[in-house]
Amino acid sequence: MYGKLIISGELETLTGLHIGVGPALQLTAADYPVVRDRRGLPYVPGSSLKGKLRTLLARALAQRWIVNDPGHDAEEIIRLFGAPAVDDRPAQAGRLIFCDAPLVSAPGDYLATEIKHEAAIDRATAELQVRSLERVVPGARFALRVIYTATEAAEAGADLQNLAGAMELLTMDSLGGNGSRGSGRVAFRNMQVGIGYGDAFDDQDLAFLNEVFHDDALNL
Repeated sequence: MYGKLIISGELETLTGLHIGVGPALQLTAADYPVVRDRRGLPYVPGSSLKGKLRTLLARALAQRWIVNDPGHDAEEIIRLFGAPAVDDRPAQAGRLIFCDAPLVSAPGDYLATEIKHEAAIDRATAELQVRSLERVVPGARFALRVIYTATEAAEAGADLQNLAGAMELLTMDSLGGNGSRGSGRVAFRNMQVGIGYGDAFDDQDLAFLNEVFHDDALNL
């Protein structure tokens, strides 16, 4: 079989979100700005979301914190996210495509980003170090679009349940940088699954898959 399913919805920031481009190379409002698209608006790179979801799911399935060898991830993860060539096995493409998520709204009269100032004291010298971090404001929403390539009908349900499980784990973790200091809490809103190509899935299949991604399961 061959088909495409489109998983769409919104990612909402619950606290400031920093997905950065490293230290500023020119004069900006912050020492560490966020990544922006050609319109000058912040966005969530598909690679950032994919990498975080894979790591969280790999930890959950392996039941350990350190999972730094993607070539030997569980088969369920390799099916979804792919794997590099390892030993006598060639590189394997994943079934998921994560599109970049553009900004669709920011709350009230706020600008899309804010500046967070942070201070640290060197333990050895007691010297004060200050830096400024740009973050997307809480309440901003980004348009999500994930494409699933269905090649085995019997595995589609389990694959998307694993993806939904990884999203649920992300709501209990953080996206982007500085998560341990409060940044990067997110939630998924208005998730839905639709047919992009092919006729392998009927209305009953779609009803089941949409229940997997129901908001109540993804927002804690």
